[in-house]
Amino acid sequence: QGPVGPPASLRPEQLAQRVEDWATWKIGRSLVAPVPPDLPVRFEAVRADGGAGPLRPGDQVSLTVRSDAGRRLYLTLLALGDDGQSQLLYPPQQGSKPYLKPFGTFRFPVRMELPEGRTRSAKWVRLIATTEPTPMHLLVTSGRGGWRLPAGRMLVLERELVVAPPARSAEPQPGG
Repeated sequence: QGPVGPPASLRPEQLAQRVEDWATWKIGRSLVAPVPPDLPVRFEAVRADGGAGPLRPGDQVSLTVRSDAGRRLYLTLLALGDDGQSQLLYPPQQGSKPYLKPFGTFRFPVRMELPEGRTRSAKWVRLIATTEPTPMHLLVTSGRGGWRLPAGRMLVLERELVVAPPARSAEPQPGG
């Protein structure tokens, strides 16, 4: 999976950008770091209305990070779409260094959207938690330059969010 669209219609610089975007997406998608025993962290995606079933356009989801670690953790939330795009959800600004306090909880609201013309959309939201501040902005599409693993400890957890329009009922509607 990766950026979509026919490459034959692209100028060389557009094709180069699309390849770079796909490579950046692939790096973000394949980054793996298991939860070390001394950094117990949970990552959940829960519908804000408490409902169950498929996510629909407009639904609110709360991404929640709970830490039982006795040290501060620097969090990054990275959304990787099935269209090959990647988006840094958190932290809000490049260069900022917000952190989760020891034994803390962090909630981040997300509103589900279905891009125009699509019947289904999936995003993989990756939590990257590090023990040292680490710039993760290079993991978004159109990122430039190299990337290296952070100093200190790191873990990566993921939740998949799939949104689709409500299924049409085959049942006849009253008055119809």
